[in-house]
Amino acid sequence: MSTVDSVIARLKLVAVCSVAILAVAVYMFIFNRSPKRPEDVPTNAVFVKGSKAGWWQSCAKIDSGAITCRIVSRTGQILVDQEFLPYDGGPLPATSELVLDPKNRYSGVYRVCLKNGRILLPKSMYQESKKLLDSLKAARK
Repeated sequence: MSTVDSVIARLKLVAVCSVAILAVAVYMFIFNRSPKRPEDVPTNAVFVKGSKAGWWQSCAKIDSGAITCRIVSRTGQILVDQEFLPYDGGPLPATSELVLDPKNRYSGVYRVCLKNGRILLPKSMYQESKKLLDSLKAARK
């Protein structure tokens, strides 16, 4: 193989690799973005991707000291809007701890995961949600 043929072969390899890297970058840009935020979804809401659907989650501490979370579908339908309690039974998180973790494996429509590792469950269905989460965690062991 001559030097010219070797240079051409290397240039072809660089071109193929560049196209492959560009294709991966475009795929990640298109498919790894959150959808357009519906009008009534707060700016602090995060988008959580489920296995088949996704939803927006936001939480805030209200005047009474309770934590309320709103879960909204990607189309803007309110799925849950109520008081949430910590899964671990501990004290309510401080406002500064209400940083949601949309990539936590336990995030769900009825489970809000925080960056500090804590999980919040809806007060109205706390026992059922806790039992389900207990079984999910036991299955991971």
